[in-house]
Amino acid sequence: MIRHLALAVSDRERSRRFYETYLGFGTHPACEYDDGVLMLYDGRGFALALGPFGRPESLPPFLHFGIGLPGPDAVRAFRDRLMADGVPIVEEWDEPEYVSVKFHDPDGYVVEAAWQPHDRRVGELVPADFAVPAGLEHEKFRLRMLSVADAEKDFAALNERVDREGRPQPAFVPTLDRNVVDLGWHEKEFEVRRSFAYTVVDPDESVVLGCVYLEPSPTHDVKVWLWVRQSAWDEGLDPVLEATVREWVAADWPFTTVDWGKRTHPPGSA
Repeated sequence: MIRHLALAVSDRERSRRFYETYLGFGTHPACEYDDGVLMLYDGRGFALALGPFGRPESLPPFLHFGIGLPGPDAVRAFRDRLMADGVPIVEEWDEPEYVSVKFHDPDGYVVEAAWQPHDRRVGELVPADFAVPAGLEHEKFRLRMLSVADAEKDFAALNERVDREGRPQPAFVPTLDRNVVDLGWHEKEFEVRRSFAYTVVDPDESVVLGCVYLEPSPTHDVKVWLWVRQSAWDEGLDPVLEATVREWVAADWPFTTVDWGKRTHPPGSA
């Protein structure tokens, strides 16, 4: 378990006030060392070292650290508090199974406060001897593993994402660079068999039409969810994709119980 984080900061006392005000540090007495490092402690014993050395000139865009909050409303209330106090917000996610706000500390480090209903299972989602399907062929589309190579076309589709009823939905990530990171994570998850993300492309693979995800569920063998872009929805692809994926999961995957989220009822049912 990681119990310590060290940050180079330009104003130690300013950073101390920030982390004590928003991140729960200061519940135990701080400790100052001869080299100027100030150690802060939260209620769980996690140590944050603030060193008066100045923030590095540049940091990778994906670099961040954060805390977990007990529920989605706690994250939203925390976000509102940050906004009221003028703390710069970097990005927000508000999905059924993930609510998050990222913000800048006084030196520009990205900090995240987030909630998830359950932790991802450490083990594989499918049995060790199960051959994971490479994809699915349909006359109107193809399914195959989502990869970093799809980042640009996937990002274009994300920005046209709609729900089952055709209502526009926000993109999961704000930039193409962030999407590259996100797809890299999906690709790794697929490799280690913890979750499976499939891109939905037209038959000649010139356009990304949507995505299908198979993920761990706290209540079922698997959670399956999917989306399509506006142009695909306009052409009637959503119910076709959902019906095809339902048949595929039932026939080719080893799951007995499936959580379909907001798609509880199959297309065309009451």
